[in-house]
Amino acid sequence: MNSTFLMVIKVIVTILLLPLVWAAAVAFHQFAADLPGTYDDFFFWGMFGFVLIFLFFYQFWGVYEFGQRMVSGLLQFTSPFNHFIAKIVPFYVTLILLLFYVVKHFLNIDHYDHYFMFFTGFALTMHVILTAQDLQETEKDFIKPAYMFVMACAFILMVLYVVLLFNLVLKEFTFLELLKTAWEDASGVYYFVLHKIFRLK
Repeated sequence: MNSTFLMVIKVIVTILLLPLVWAAAVAFHQFAADLPGTYDDFFFWGMFGFVLIFLFFYQFWGVYEFGQRMVSGLLQFTSPFNHFIAKIVPFYVTLILLLFYVVKHFLNIDHYDHYFMFFTGFALTMHVILTAQDLQETEKDFIKPAYMFVMACAFILMVLYVVLLFNLVLKEFTFLELLKTAWEDASGVYYFVLHKIFRLK
């Protein structure tokens, strides 16, 4: 009885989170499209590159699992939440962007910016896709309420984390603007649904 009740609660909360997930994805896409210069092109090519390799050549599970172990180990003091945090904090994206920050602002080298952007897009796509698959495989139910709930929360928090990292590297604080845009988009969906259900004037 308790497990059924908990499953229903997770499904309801996940449904309520879906507009936020959609809004976060749209806001992040716009954020990436507004990256300076040709950064956006190389970032999106990195995303496409991962999908292509993942589908036809290699799935990177060993690489992904190593990153998960690294984050979980480094954040072991947050146990038992360290495994969930590892779903939010993409190890390779963090490593690449921090290295990019050092190269760009301390070594004053900008000849390799496009490589950093490509591999950031590549690593981020790897993290999202393999995290989703990993969470799906840990739940055997057909509806998978726990997967949907955890993945929705992890995706939203991961987007916020990655945008903050980008802001650090580019020294442009657009985080609050992204939050505002995402909330406005999600609020529009909530209002539309409530209007249809309750005929609000």
